[in-house]
Formats: sequence, C-alpha cells, structure tokens
Amino acid sequence: MLRHRNVSTLITQMRQEAKDSRSCFRSLSVQTMGFAALAIAAILAALNISQYVAFASFGVAIVIMAVQRIGIHKFTTANRLYGYQLHLERMDDAEYERLSIAIGWEEAFRAWRIVQASVFESIYSTPRNWFTKLPFVADFWPRYYRPICERDAKGCWWRQSDRAGGKYHAGSYLARMFSILEALALFSLLPPLGIPLIEVRGNPEMGLWKGQIDGPGWIAITIVGLFLPFLFLNRLSIGRRRKILEDELLSIHSCAIMWKATVLAHNCAWSHDKTVRRQYTERLARISCWFAKSANSVRTLTDLPNLPEWFAIDEPNQDKLMGVVAELTSPESHARRVRSPARHGKGGRSTKTAKA
Repeated sequence: MLRHRNVSTLITQMRQEAKDSRSCFRSLSVQTMGFAALAIAAILAALNISQYVAFASFGVAIVIMAVQRIGIHKFTTANRLYGYQLHLERMDDAEYERLSIAIGWEEAFRAWRIVQASVFESIYSTPRNWFTKLPFVADFWPRYYRPICERDAKGCWWRQSDRAGGKYHAGSYLARMFSILEALALFSLLPPLGIPLIEVRGNPEMGLWKGQIDGPGWIAITIVGLFLPFLFLNRLSIGRRRKILEDELLSIHSCAIMWKATVLAHNCAWSHDKTVRRQYTERLARISCWFAKSANSVRTLTDLPNLPEWFAIDEPNQDKLMGVVAELTSPESHARRVRSPARHGKGGRSTKTAKA
C-alpha cells in the first residue's frame, strides 16, 4: 500500500513493528512478575514494622491488571499488521494492481479506524456514552465485548474455532502469561489479610470474630472483600478480550478480511471529483454503515471487484444489501469466478519479491 513501489520493504517494516510489539509485552510481563514477587515479599517482611505497609499491595494488583491490558493492546497491534501481510498474500495479480497501490499506508490506516470500528461495534456490545467509557466501567462490566447476539454470531466468518470445528489453535502464550499474572494479583491480597492476624497474635485475649480487631484490621478485611470482585471481573474481561484477539474479529485471519474490506471502502469513498472528495469521510462512514448493517456479509462483499457507488450515497438498506449478497452467492456468479484466471498466476505471489 505504500506508494514507494517496494512492498518487501513495507512488509519487513510491518513484521518488525509486530515483533517489537509482542516482544515489548513479553519483556514487560516478565519484569512485572519480578516486581510483584519482590514487592509482595518486601511488604510481608515490613508488616512487623508498620501494619499500614500492607495496603501498598493493592497498588501491586492494579499494576498487574494494567499490564494485562497493555498485553491485549500490543498483540492487537501485531495481529493488525500480520493481517495486512496476509491480505497482500491472498491477492491475485489483478487484485494486486487494483488494490495494493490505490492507497497509501496512512490513508489505509485512517480508513481502518472507521470501517473496522463500525463492524466491531455492530458485532460486540461496547461502551456507548461517557459513563460506560470510564476505565473502571468499560474494563470490568461483564457484558461488554460479548456478541450482541450470540446465536447469530455462531459460525460467522470471524469465528475461527466454529468454522474449524473446534480444532483451531491460536497459541497458549497469552493464556498462560495472564494466568500467572492473575495468580500474582490474587497473592498480593495476602499482606492486608496479615494485619488482623498480627493484631490477634499481639493480644492473645482478642478474638477474631468477637469484634475486637482494631481499625486497620477491619479496614483491610473490608478492602480485600471489595477488591476480590474486581479481580474476578478483570479475569472475565481479559478472557473475553483475549478470545476476540485470538479467535474472533481481531485474529490475524479476520484482520486480513477487514483490510480488504477497508481498501474496497476507500476506493468507493474516494473520487476523482475534488468536490465529491471533500465528503470522503462522510462517504466512508456511510459505506461502513452498510458493512455494519450485516457484518456477516462483509466476507461475501469482499469478493466484489469494487463496491457499488450507491454504498457511498444511499442510507443502508437491508433488502438492498441482501440483493447484492444473493447475486454474489448465486451459481452463475460462482461459475464466472471459476472461469476467471487462476490466482497468483502459476507460482503464486510472493510479498518479498512483488512490486507494487
């Protein structure tokens, strides 16, 4: 997509950025585990000096939860970049000449932020107002980032495990790393629970359940009781976001399909008429609404050489969209594609040697 006519350089740069993103989280997660273990040990050792030191362990748990979200962000970036490479590798010669040099990388990424975001919000329940977008609401509300309609989502093009019959394996690194971080976050709650134990040990006549624990002990028990649900909700939220990343719309395969949809949407929204071009953003948003109208049709629409012009003009209409999809899935349309030249010529296109 870069117009410097050297796709191999673009792919090299993208793969390096994706590698750096993943490596960044790997380093950060290992450092966080070391920091958490040392911090918890230091807090436990300092309890005999001051009971209030134990409350610092809540900060350790918050840091761990933040690092988990950084991991989701870093791997999302990597999947988006790897997905673009997969998008290039899947194009035949005709598609390559028509799509790969029609748009620069920054323009493509700008279009992605509209097209992909529209499709994402049509599939998943997401925060929609200022209150639900607050970090402690958006990150912990269990209904967010789940399919709006689970029944309709089953078997769709973005559900890799469903389509592979449950045999799809996206890797286990994130799952294992997140499990270790979650265990450390849970372990970080032990120091505050040591406060009432120290109070009981310091005065043998005190009873744990007789209401004779000092103020700091009850404060620690209360905060731990309130914090445990946050750890549970964090586990649900991170697990759901990881599922989307590894198996659903943010997976590498799904990103490749969305990149092609994004390029087609850009080509349709762009115009040689400068007056019309001033409405590019509005036209692109309208095309995105067509995709969002029926997200399951996006994969079929990417078989079109170009999107219809009225996608950028008319308001989304379900019947009209289904008519286009029916035409694409008809036996006649399939027969025309079968008679078309074989993909990638004789030997397939290599992104390392191809020229844009």
